[in-house]
Amino acid sequence: MSRNDTAEGIRIGRVAAVATLLAALLASLLIAAPADAATVKFNPVRKTNHALVFKPRGLPVSAIRGAKVTLRSKGRRVERRQISAKHMRSVVCRRASLRVPFQPTARPRRLTKKGDGRLKVKVVVEDPSTDDGGTTDGGTTDVTPPPSDTTAPDTSTTAGPAQGSSTTSTSASGEVYTVPSSVPSGCSTDATSQILSWIASVPNNSTLLFGANACYRIEGTLELRNRNLTFDGNGSTFKSLNAPSGQRALWRAVDSTVVFRNMTIIGSYGNGGVFTDNLQWAHGIDLRGTHGVVEDVSMSDLAGDCVYFGLGASQSSGAVRDSSCRRIGRNAVSVTAGDDIRVERVTTDRIGYIVFDVEPNTGSGNGSSRVVFDSNTIGSYYMKAYTVIGNAPVADQAFTNNRLVGQGLKIGVVNRTYRPRRLRITGNSSDTAAAPAAMNIDGVDGLTVSGNTVPLTSGTMAKVDSSCDVSVSGNSYPGGSQEASITNPQF
Repeated sequence: MSRNDTAEGIRIGRVAAVATLLAALLASLLIAAPADAATVKFNPVRKTNHALVFKPRGLPVSAIRGAKVTLRSKGRRVERRQISAKHMRSVVCRRASLRVPFQPTARPRRLTKKGDGRLKVKVVVEDPSTDDGGTTDGGTTDVTPPPSDTTAPDTSTTAGPAQGSSTTSTSASGEVYTVPSSVPSGCSTDATSQILSWIASVPNNSTLLFGANACYRIEGTLELRNRNLTFDGNGSTFKSLNAPSGQRALWRAVDSTVVFRNMTIIGSYGNGGVFTDNLQWAHGIDLRGTHGVVEDVSMSDLAGDCVYFGLGASQSSGAVRDSSCRRIGRNAVSVTAGDDIRVERVTTDRIGYIVFDVEPNTGSGNGSSRVVFDSNTIGSYYMKAYTVIGNAPVADQAFTNNRLVGQGLKIGVVNRTYRPRRLRITGNSSDTAAAPAAMNIDGVDGLTVSGNTVPLTSGTMAKVDSSCDVSVSGNSYPGGSQEASITNPQF
């Protein structure tokens, strides 16, 4: 090999090494880039002599982090303009047009054509379930939501998948298994371990039928994981007599599909209607990453919530209907990580904190979409009848046709890290006057408040601040002075 060939080989080798290093550096930067960042691009929809007009549509307002516009003139002069997040959010919130002129010069230049410009809006995906993608009015987007990284709660004793058991009958949902005679009833002896053993013995897609109007004492937690089961209480009661502890739910389902029906759940909390901080997780039915249906279930005397929809390997979902929740230390129904949930025809009274609370925990995987509280009867409560808290992505929430008896209506919606999106409060009524304001709503994108009958002792029915796309109309507020106070509609 000649000296020139050797030198050329060394040069090629060095170039290859540098290319490898640059590729590795680029890969590391791509890996380190936040998965939830995206740029949404918009072409102009109209051109004037010295400006382009954009109509940014379909963006989640609270996700906007800023924007940049590039313009080109006939002389191919290029201008780049930064637009603040605040101004961009205001444009999107008002569904306004964004007019971007060239800077004036001694010799004005005309833009060549409508296509000689591009608006790039930096957004952070907050709600991957959104249905208003930016594909209209010259907008294009390719937004991928970040992956979830969630873990199920640690537990000690659970009823795992079955190895087999004898059947007594068949139903449309699979085999029906009648409670064994070895499970103690009468509430004189703790039946927790025997019921867990029975649950573990039956296959998935089965119905477990308890004794008619029996009483089962539960001093542990009836927990199951990765199961698909129906629990038919057959009129039975599941009751704890020992003092509650902070994390001890009576029923808990993790990453499962479950139905609870025709039963009574009674805790041992003797201070119903009063919140006790260190006992607030002692729930009646604790759902983690589970699709759960709770129907015809009476729940009472619990230190935590009647029903909790939380995070397991995924978010929870399901329904609570035709049930009751009384004398509770915390909330009737909580949603911290839950989608596609309907709570209807539930009667509540003496709630120690909030009746219906959509309040995601912080962290990956939490949030809530498409949750409806409809046609419920609400008695006394401590803080609020309904709350929505933006600790994580929250969208498509509804509080509709609920009736308050003996206490005025109080609703609170708070914008924290995330702004709630598309909230509907309609058709609700109360028979008791509330102190103003009945509704305090902050930082919502897409709010409808209509058809409510809310007696007041005085003042304003709804105070709405820093919100976008707000409609408050057609409400009755006897005793009050005005329907709504809407402040800071732009941001």
